[in-house]
Amino acid sequence: DVNDNAPSFPKKQFLLEISELAAPGARFPLDSAHDPDIGNNSLQTYLLLPNEYFALDVQIRRQEGKLPVLVLQRPLDRETISTHRLTLIAKDGGIPVRSGTAHVLITVKDANDNAPVFGNSVYSASVLETAPLGSLITTVNATDPDAGPNGEIMYSLSGHTSGIVRELFGVDSKTGE
Repeated sequence: DVNDNAPSFPKKQFLLEISELAAPGARFPLDSAHDPDIGNNSLQTYLLLPNEYFALDVQIRRQEGKLPVLVLQRPLDRETISTHRLTLIAKDGGIPVRSGTAHVLITVKDANDNAPVFGNSVYSASVLETAPLGSLITTVNATDPDAGPNGEIMYSLSGHTSGIVRELFGVDSKTGE
């Protein structure tokens, strides 16, 4: 057989969504490359270009041949890096070696792993005894780096707030006023 074909992937780009709660050691199989050549000129190995989060394990399956599997090496954090772009290379054993490339785009799915944080640890305000009912006294503000519903903040008075205080004061659940 002449080495006249390079390995090729069924897609030029693989799209994966992985939760930021995925544990190191989690495995994510990818589609195999195909090389119509035979023997040493056929697909021999895969290579994942270096990155901080994923390693490559090549499984040998009787029916499918060599299967590339991404293995998570360290915890993901969507708030730090929300997408990872990896390059996977399939190589044959011919001389010269022929190869095919696919890109792996990983979107890190958010988990509710961050608590809201107030802008100030203490909010102080003064109110006149003659202030009309419904007067704005102060506004509290908190932020949450989580995305979507996980990052939405609802304000309320603590369950430990006395009944008298609850009768006199309220807080808007959306604005913190």
